[in-house]
Amino acid sequence: MKIYLCRHGQTILNVAQRWQGQNDSALTEKGVLHAKQQADYLATKKIDVIFSSSLGRAKATALHLRKKFPNAPYLELDVLKEINNGEADGMLIEETKKKWPELIDRINLRDLNHGFPGGESYQDVVERLQLFVKELKEKHADKTIAIFGHAGMNRMLLRILLNLSDEETIALKSPHNTIYEIDLSNSKPELFHITNGERKKGFVYRSEERRVGKECRSRWSPYH
Repeated sequence: MKIYLCRHGQTILNVAQRWQGQNDSALTEKGVLHAKQQADYLATKKIDVIFSSSLGRAKATALHLRKKFPNAPYLELDVLKEINNGEADGMLIEETKKKWPELIDRINLRDLNHGFPGGESYQDVVERLQLFVKELKEKHADKTIAIFGHAGMNRMLLRILLNLSDEETIALKSPHNTIYEIDLSNSKPELFHITNGERKKGFVYRSEERRVGKECRSRWSPYH
């Protein structure tokens, strides 16, 4: 099985630096460009099935690939929604630092086990994705799949698919303009990222996490 994992294009709330979570926001002009670039790259591949989060920004991004593969089965799933940030959804990131200083590690995406009041932790997202991954492997083992999701959800999906440690999961990122290619057809998974049409081995990493340990560097290639 080969998976092309995409994030939705940039949105208005992304630009405003607000927690988006399970709220929704329209794609910006740049976000539409992200979607078109992803679709143009994937149009050169053989895509058997397309999955999307049921949130509007992911569906709007997936639409451009659906036009390239009008006969490919397409499924919108709630399980692929972004993390629910509870009371923080819609708030400025800087506001949340002042309101919940005790959650600074969560706000800085370095804590997988705590969530905002009324919301999910990243570990909760992992747990809700487990059955999806199991069914993906059972039903689509010989397929090439495109998935359109979200920054946090994508990171947790990569965590499950590649059996990542906490350190590895926290270090990586899922940019708007990047597609992750995960090849699970062999005994040892292979991972590439495609940014602006350029394919390289390994993850894109958060710049502030370049000090991540040797395990992450040795498993998943040089930093981008």
